[in-house]
Order: sequence, then structure tokens, then C-alpha cells
Amino acid sequence: MLRTVIFIMLLQTAWVSGSWAQRTPDPGSFRAAPTIPNPGLVNRGSITPPPSSPPITTAPGSPPGTVTLPGREINVPGYPALPSPRGALSVAAVSPSDVETGQVLLVSKDLAAMQNVLNALANENTQPIASTRLNTLGWSLALFQFADHATAAQRVTQWQQRFSQLSVDFNYLYRTQAGAAGREYALGMLDLPPQPAKKGAASKASHQALRSVRVGMLDTEVIPTAWLRDVTLANKPFMAESPAATSDLPAPPAHGTAIASLIARIAPSIHLFNAAVMSAKGEQTVTTSYRLIQGVDWLLEQRVQIINMSLSGRYDKNFAMTIAELMQRDVLLTAAAGNHGSSAPPAYPAAYASSHTGMLAVTAIDVEGQLYNQANHGAYISVAAPGVNIWVPLAPPAPHLPSGVAARYVSGTSYASAHAAGAVAYWLSKRKVSMTAPYHFCETAKDLGPTGRDDAFGCGLLQVNAALRH
Repeated sequence: MLRTVIFIMLLQTAWVSGSWAQRTPDPGSFRAAPTIPNPGLVNRGSITPPPSSPPITTAPGSPPGTVTLPGREINVPGYPALPSPRGALSVAAVSPSDVETGQVLLVSKDLAAMQNVLNALANENTQPIASTRLNTLGWSLALFQFADHATAAQRVTQWQQRFSQLSVDFNYLYRTQAGAAGREYALGMLDLPPQPAKKGAASKASHQALRSVRVGMLDTEVIPTAWLRDVTLANKPFMAESPAATSDLPAPPAHGTAIASLIARIAPSIHLFNAAVMSAKGEQTVTTSYRLIQGVDWLLEQRVQIINMSLSGRYDKNFAMTIAELMQRDVLLTAAAGNHGSSAPPAYPAAYASSHTGMLAVTAIDVEGQLYNQANHGAYISVAAPGVNIWVPLAPPAPHLPSGVAARYVSGTSYASAHAAGAVAYWLSKRKVSMTAPYHFCETAKDLGPTGRDDAFGCGLLQVNAALRH
């Protein structure tokens, strides 16, 4: 009898123990997430999504296990939602230096929804200082100005909850990624195909193919230089379209002119469309979310196939939505990886490359293949390109330089991104399936640094000939 009682007690203990083991873990406990291939880093195997990636969520009404990445959808059974990207700051943590002081930007894909919100705010005596409807994207933007950063932060918090059908965020600042000013070696490092004789039939065919490629830029104004003589260039200024706390003046054209000239060194006969979105803010060259989105809309109207963004800022809900839209429309993107150092947070828009296969986040190297000492590091880095001590033409006039000097040396991931944009444009003149270009460049890159893909060099130095043969 005693043995029977002991046996029953042991069975009960085992049942309770097993039942406890099947309980849902305490919310504070840690459970490791499964890994998925990172769609933005297509070389050297699969990795877990980096903390700098934009949030991955399950879209409303999606089948179980459907994970929505901005611009793409993949099925990963049971994969949990990730936290906000490391570059995305809480409203309270956003620094006043990262935004246009006191400004809040509302973006809507639904014109009626935006009008309803504007009507409701008008009844509360709150009016936008600027608003616009975008012809190509079909979106509407409304920009509000408040007295100070603290008031704007309160409105962002309130309106994100109140107007959930709209995208609400600060009007962020983006800065050009030019660094120190200081030989022309870049073309020799990029494995470019041999150039045909200037007057031969092959040369004419190459130029004709390039003329079909339409490249976009978001930068300062571009002034024609000798390097741009074969380019069909169009500039559109956006200064009047973006009210600021202080009067905005167009930025000097030096940065945009250098970027355009470097693109043209690799792809000399392209159609180049430049949205001049940058303004002078003291000694800085900056732009805002409001201007960038309008610039993108105009570039889409010009039917560009690739856009170069040699600029960086913080994670931005409204511009993240714009990047996702560009991916949906099969527009390739090259972006400067950032000049803020190895320990800096991710630089956007380049960091969106972690979630988008149609992007290249480009870091800078020198003639020896060494990394630019101010370059950002991160899982979002795609490839490297020359960007240290790069010889670029000046935007005339340059009265501060001795007579006859018409160029200068520059450094920064801005110029590496320009080389990548030129390489992609050249690739597009030979291949017509555009969105695979980042994959081919990553797969065929010349490995640098540690063996395999790493957070400093990405897949390595991009190689044009190798990518075309891949």
C-alpha cells in the first residue's frame, strides 16, 4: 500500500513539473529569436538582423508567419517583431541639433485622411506653415512650426497617437558626408572595363547605351564642369519649398558638383537629374525631411533608375516610408555610410540597406585599401569604394585659389557613394534587370579586412568588370 501511495505521488510531481515547463515564459525572461537571412547583406552567408534595421512587423491581415519588411514581404514562421532600429531615438531623446527647430512633419498616402486632420487642427487654430501634394508619389505633406523643440516633441508624441493613419515625425536634418579636403587613383581600383577608342564604333555604342540611363541625385546645385561635358544635366532647386525657422539660402554648389563629376567619370553620357535640396546653415550644408521627400517625388517624375544620397541623418519615420516606396518602384539607391566614426550610431538613409536589397550603403577607402578613419561601422555597410584624397573639379568661380587651379582633393563617404552610383549606372547600361545590381556588386567585391563580410568594409571593394561577368 505504501509503495502504491509513493508511486502515485511521484506521478503527480512529474505531471506538475511538465505542466510548468509548458507555461508561457515570464514577460521579463529572455528568449533567443531565430535567425533569418538579412536581405540587405546578400554575400557571405546569413546573419541575424542587425539592431540598426528598421522594425519588422506582421502586417494587419497577413497570414500567420508573414513578416513585412519595408518594400518587401517574406514568410518566416513564428518570427517575432523586432524593436525599433538603434538609430531610431525616442521622441524625448531626439537632439535639437538633429532636427529643424520646432518643426513637425505629417505625411499621408491618403489625401482625404490628411485633409480631415488639417481640418481638425484648423478648428484648434493650428495651421501648417507649408503643405504640398506630390504629383508622382501621390502623397501629401504638411509642415508645422512650433515655438521650440520641447513643444514640437510634445506634438509629435500626441499626434503619433491621435493621427495613427498618418506618418508623424520631426522634420529631420540631413548633412552632406564630405570630410577633409586634401590624387586621382579611384578609377584604377574599380576594375572598370577598358575604354574603347574615342572615335570608334564601340565607343559610340557605349555612349549610346549610357544615354539611356537616368541617374538622380539629392544634393546641392550642380555646376557644369569639364567632367560633365557629355552629361545631360537638369537641376531643380527646392529652397522655396521648405520654410525654416530661419531664412534658408542655397548651399554652395561645391559638394553636388563634385558628386556629379565623379559619377560622370565612370558613366560619362548619362542623363543626370539633380534635386538641389541642400541649404547653408551656418558653415554646414543641410537639408530636411520635407525637402528630401519633395526631391524624391520630382526624381520619380523624371523616371530615374538610381538615386545617389551622399548625406546622412537619424532614423526618420517619414523618410523610411519614402525609401520603402522607392524599393517598391524598383529604384536603386546608393548612400554614404557616414563620417561619424566607428562607434557612431547607424547613419540614415544608408542604414536602411539592412532591410532593402536594392540599396548599397557605401563606405570609403584610400589608395592602399585602408578604411577612411572617420567612416561609420555597422552591419548595414554593403561595399567600399574610393573616397579618401579624391581629386574633384571645382564649381567655378573659386577666387580663394591661385589662378589656374581648377580642382581640389576631398575625402568622405560622400565621394565613395558617388563612385558606387557611377558604377551602378555603368552596370545598368549593360544589364537591364536593375534591382539585382547590389547583389552582383556584393558577390563580386574584392575582400578587404577580415576574411568575409565585416562591419567595416561590408562585402569589400566593388569591382565593375567582375560584376558584369557574374
